Amino acid sequence: MWWILVATLYYLARQRFGEPYINYMVIKDVVIVSTLFYTAPWLFSRGILKKKITHYVILLISSFFCWLSGTYLLFFLLEPYVTPADTRIFSHLHFVMAGGYFSLFSAQKLLFFVFDFVLVVSLPFLPKIGLLVQQSSVKPAIVPHTRAKLEQEHLAMELQLLKTQISPHFLFNTLNSLHHLAETADSRTAATILRLSNLLKYTLYQAGCEKIPLEQELQLLTDYLSLVQLRFGADVAIDVKFEPIPEPYKIAPLIFIPLVENAIKHGPERSRAAAWVNISMQFFENYLLFTIANAVNKNSEKLPAGGIGLANVKRRLELCYKDRHHLTVHDRQEDFEVRLKIFL
Repeated sequence: MWWILVATLYYLARQRFGEPYINYMVIKDVVIVSTLFYTAPWLFSRGILKKKITHYVILLISSFFCWLSGTYLLFFLLEPYVTPADTRIFSHLHFVMAGGYFSLFSAQKLLFFVFDFVLVVSLPFLPKIGLLVQQSSVKPAIVPHTRAKLEQEHLAMELQLLKTQISPHFLFNTLNSLHHLAETADSRTAATILRLSNLLKYTLYQAGCEKIPLEQELQLLTDYLSLVQLRFGADVAIDVKFEPIPEPYKIAPLIFIPLVENAIKHGPERSRAAAWVNISMQFFENYLLFTIANAVNKNSEKLPAGGIGLANVKRRLELCYKDRHHLTVHDRQEDFEVRLKIFL
């Protein structure tokens, strides 16, 4: 492409000015045109494709005035050596030099030079623009697809990471309940181990699924809460009210467990004095409402242990139920309540 550019300019200069002056004209035109030629891809991608052509117009105007000034300077240097016998260049030189530099901007001359500049620039430059237009028409069809695929893979990896954060934390709290039973040689230890085994099986095989039956998720909550009740005994009142599931709904796995763990962590684990946890699930026409509340003893000197908490739930809801959920948190003096609405 570059050699086509040089050959075009060489041919134009030879036709207009003759052999002795070809090199001077070509050098002048090549400097200006090559500037535009090699900045075209950058200007095209940054300006034209984004419909921001101000910089591009400024460059064209600046290039024109540089080319025009270069033309005047070149003829000024050649004037002592050009004779009337050199008919082709002499008439052009007289046209350029007559009236001095500022006469170049008169209406008659300016129109001529604009046409001359467009002719010099367009022949080598238009094929380059055509190629860029063709390439740009192909790339948008590929890039958004690739970008969407990468974003989807990134979100899937993030979602999996959030799930892996839940499982160890969930296991840790369950083992605490089992440890309490083993210490007291409780007869329910064997049955509790079996229940723990079922919970582990769930977290290993079901948690990796995109969606699971809501019935299985509620059974997980029931089993987990029974272990919590064994751990705290009659000191903590845990009230669970799940309405019958009207349809075979499916839900993202382990979406409610962090909310339950959060209630336990900030309630009974912090203080068992008048501790209680109330959990309910209601079904409406096109959504379910999960509500969990717990007593809070803010006078307790024991600080809540670290955990996954609401941040994990909020991010998973954003990934799994974007624009299809509503989470509200009420942190009051005596209790803490979370209401989660998920549109089914």
